[in-house]
Formats: sequence, C-alpha cells, structure tokens
Amino acid sequence: MAANQYITPLQASIDSARTLISNGEYGMAAEKLFELVKLHPLDATAFALLSITLDYQGASKQAEQMRKTAMQLDTAEELGDPDSFIKQLFSTPPPLSEAKIFESAENFISQKAFSSAKEMLQRISPELRENKWLELMSTVLIQREEIAELTNLTNSFPPAKVLMSLRNENRDNLQQRAIEQKIPPIILFALPKSASHYINTKLQTILRAPQATVGRGFGNRIGDYVVPGWAKNTARGGCVVTNHLSARAYNFQNLAKEGLTKIIVHVRDPRQALISWIYHLDNELDKRTEREKNIYHDPDYNPGWSLEKKIDYHLPGWMRFTAEWLADWQKVADSPNDGMDVLFTTFEDFVLDERQYFKQIFRFYDLPLENLKDLQIEKPKPGELHFRSGKVNDWRNILTSAQREKATLMIPASIKERLGY
Repeated sequence: MAANQYITPLQASIDSARTLISNGEYGMAAEKLFELVKLHPLDATAFALLSITLDYQGASKQAEQMRKTAMQLDTAEELGDPDSFIKQLFSTPPPLSEAKIFESAENFISQKAFSSAKEMLQRISPELRENKWLELMSTVLIQREEIAELTNLTNSFPPAKVLMSLRNENRDNLQQRAIEQKIPPIILFALPKSASHYINTKLQTILRAPQATVGRGFGNRIGDYVVPGWAKNTARGGCVVTNHLSARAYNFQNLAKEGLTKIIVHVRDPRQALISWIYHLDNELDKRTEREKNIYHDPDYNPGWSLEKKIDYHLPGWMRFTAEWLADWQKVADSPNDGMDVLFTTFEDFVLDERQYFKQIFRFYDLPLENLKDLQIEKPKPGELHFRSGKVNDWRNILTSAQREKATLMIPASIKERLGY
C-alpha cells in the first residue's frame, strides 16, 4: 500500500469530529476538537471545524475567534492565498441530519435566538421541507416580524403537504356535503381553557361538518397568525373552526379578505381559567420527554410546588395575556371600520344552559334551530376533550385574597362591564 493511502492520526481525528458534527453530537465534537487544536495548534482545519461546532452550539463569539484563527493559519500556510478547502468548509459546513437540524432550531427558539434558528432551518433543502419545518420557520418569522415572507411561505406550500391544514380526502368530502347543505363557515376564537374543544366537537356533530382551521395559534408563548391559504379553504363553508387566535390586525384583515367576517369570540372568567390552565400545563408536562421539557418549559418551574405557589408563578403572565387578548377582541367588535361582526359568548352561559348557548350560535349564523333537536347534553368525563371540572367560580375559594385582588385588578374595566366579571 502506498504511503499516501494511509490516514494520519490527525486526519482520522478530524474525520471523527466531522462525523460527530454530522450526527449532532456537538459537545463531544467540541471536546475532541479542543484537544486537537492543543496538539496541532497550526492546523487550520481543526480550528475551522471547532468554529463551526461552537456556532452550532450558539457560542457565536468563540466561534468567530476560532474562524479568524483558522483563516489566519490558512493564509500563513498558503503565503497569502487562503486555501479553497477552508473557504468551502465555512460556506458549506458538515451536513446535519434533518432531526438534528430541527432539534437545534427548537433550542435556538427556546433561547429566543431567532436569527440562528432561521439560519439552521434554511439548511434543509426545499424538497424536504414538510409540516414540522413550516411550523418552526413560521414561528421564527412571526418573532422577527417578517410577515411578508411568512405569507409567501405559507401560500407556497401545497395544502397536501401541510398537515395542520387538515386537508384529506375524507375531510374534503364531508366539507363538500356540508356546503351542499348550506352550512356556512362557523368560526370560534376562544380563550384557552373555556371548553372550546367540547363546543367544537358538538358543533361538528350537530352540523355534520368537519373541523377546519384558518391558522396557527401558540397562545401567549410564541404568537399566532392566520394562514391565507387555509382561510380561503374555510371561506368555502361547510366547516367548523376553533382557534385561540388573537385580534392582530394581520389576522382579521386576512379573514376579511376571504369574506370571513362573522366571528364568535368565546371567553371565560380568566381567574377561573387560570386554575384550569395550571392543571392543563402540568398534565402536558408529564407527557413530554426530558429534552422537550428543557426546550418548552422554564427550568425554574417545579410541578411539585403547591397550587398556591403555582398560581403565584403563572398569574402575572396569564392575566396579562388574557387581558390583552380580551381587550383586543373587544376593540375589533366595537370598531365599525374593521368590518367584523363579532358575537361574544361565555363559558359561564354555556355551563348555565348548554342548549340556549348553541341556540345563540345558530341564530348568529342564521342556522335552522330544528337542527338542535338531536342535541345530546352530556357532561364529558375528566380528561375527555380537555375537560377537567367545568366549575365557574371556584377561583374565589382557591386563590388567596392577595391573588384575587391582583388578578381582578388586571382585568380591564371595559371587559368587567361587558361580561360581568
């Protein structure tokens, strides 16, 4: 075997580091490369790979230092002419698996490093960009307020590739039959933990219309937005939409473009909803993997805390979110210039008289009340359809006097007057 066919220990270590990077093992790759640059302080490739690894880990300042060192070493070796291999290494880093790219992007999003998350997601080739990629990139674009790019992105995705658009043959057939029965698009934007899942299911059953969606909603944690292509499909009619979307101008303007101007805004006393929200989050936390917990949940939060301490932790953020959400929708409802016809419904009315509650919805959408004759009033079991207890004023007994005062002060006076809270 010729001498040049043998791989040197240095080359073997570099190849091993490249493999670790490709597999997303950035910590191990960085550890190996730090040892390598100590042993070979003049090797430009080792410094270049270390720069790329640190960049993947979010250590941008250290990465830049290593990049400069690599380029300086490379220039010195080539007497002023940078080596094309090093240039290529920086322009086309070692390939990552799709799963590792998603994992890195999610980590960047959790750290609010949205520019880094966007760069990471752009490494997936267009033909491999599916629903998960769209969800993460949409989140990034919302946070960067790049709405024009978001609109172009979502409109460019074929509906068949977007799972959240709920497009499938069975759903389309159901929607077509409901359209023939002159069922309009029923749109309900609800405050979280207000029985919206149950109400949506009941409406689908009564109207024999499928569920649809007009957008993505991430509540108060990330953001929400209407996807124009999905709104266009909903505007055909024959479907029931339930989202937690907020009253951003971008949202209701895109709904209005498609003629979707009749909206139900379903609310619940946010003080009672807070308690349900806490139980819901704890249940969801139990279902997550350790990695998901690290990404999506504050590491300072302890599910083993007492309920009183959990309320203290969640109350400021939850009440601020709900106060803004309610006030923004009230502003839309009261503004004739927005062209939206908004009906406010409440969880409290729903609990008091479920049949009367659905009659209110039917009248709003000019649906024949005879369709309600087969309505079955049955309370779901705990855990079904996100149902917990369905209580109305339990917050008065559960919140401390200080918590009650703080939460009540955070509800806008106009909302208290309108909804009796």
